[in-house]
Amino acid sequence: MASGGVVEVCNACGAIRKPATASFQSEIGAIYAAYDVYYQGGGLEQMVFDSRTGRPVRRSELLAERLRGSGVLPAAAPTAAPTAAPLRAMDLGCGNGAFLRALAGAFQGWQLFGLELDDRSLAAMQDIPGFAGLLTGDVKELQGRYDLISMIHALEHFLDPYQTLLALRGNLTPGGHVFIQIPDVSENPFDLLIADHVSHFTPRSLARILGRAGYQVVRLETDWVRKEMSVLARLRDPLEAAAPAESDPPALAEAQLGWLSGTLAAARAAAAHRPFGLFGTSIAATWLSGALAGSIDFYVDEDPSRQGREFMGRPIIAPDAIPPGATVFVGLAPAIASTIAARLARPGLTVLQPPEAAA
Repeated sequence: MASGGVVEVCNACGAIRKPATASFQSEIGAIYAAYDVYYQGGGLEQMVFDSRTGRPVRRSELLAERLRGSGVLPAAAPTAAPTAAPLRAMDLGCGNGAFLRALAGAFQGWQLFGLELDDRSLAAMQDIPGFAGLLTGDVKELQGRYDLISMIHALEHFLDPYQTLLALRGNLTPGGHVFIQIPDVSENPFDLLIADHVSHFTPRSLARILGRAGYQVVRLETDWVRKEMSVLARLRDPLEAAAPAESDPPALAEAQLGWLSGTLAAARAAAAHRPFGLFGTSIAATWLSGALAGSIDFYVDEDPSRQGREFMGRPIIAPDAIPPGATVFVGLAPAIASTIAARLARPGLTVLQPPEAAA
């Protein structure tokens, strides 16, 4: 979290967010100015495990494949009619173009655009098939209409996601869709710790805000990527009634913060046994490392692009390189910690996990 670590909960719907104070906005502005996308992977997007095949794959490639398989979007731009307008996709917060590159492989003939705060990653996107341009600036100043507007881990960064969704209505073509990929805080309490995540959504609260902004959810999937939500929505017809949306329980934030405290205590107890390692090199490991300074001998990561590098001044090793007699703490969300612990388990190795999920 940013300094102070404050979150607030809406009494009406249970949605969780950080107060957008002047100091908070200043802190996240400094984060964005120094941000180096996918630093731990040397610029490569992190791997996720495909729930259907069990194989590791880049997140954007998996999402583009699932989008194509949904059948909601045309997989290829029309070519029979020379006068037909080309299909256009806009990725908000496109980073170095990972999702645009995946879209190019899954959707042939589309014109692909990106929006970012600056153009520092423009050179990395120039060779993407169908890449048509990088726009810079505020999303509220976005020009043009698009058949698909994607936000891959972007909506949670906006100070006012509701107003953002309202503004984007004017940028969709008739029949256009928005695609949102976002953490599910009900499955991943660590999302509360990410300093520049302003809002923290669940399936209920995300469906609710989309409905309020005039969208109809077409697909809301929670198994495309573990701990995350994949949502495809279209503009709702003015005569079409909004689907009723349930509210999140007001106690969710308190329960998740309590789980984080329990996880920290479990990690401290595990670190008393050396040699000691943490599994992972992302948000959870960063937070735990701050509390376990001096007790960590190594980090374990299954992503080959991270192995052989350093994190917090300690080596990142592959699972098969864990030294005999070591203790490894899998400090991840309950939804995946048990699965990973089972993969790591072997004689002579102690693998420990966080507490069970908050009820």
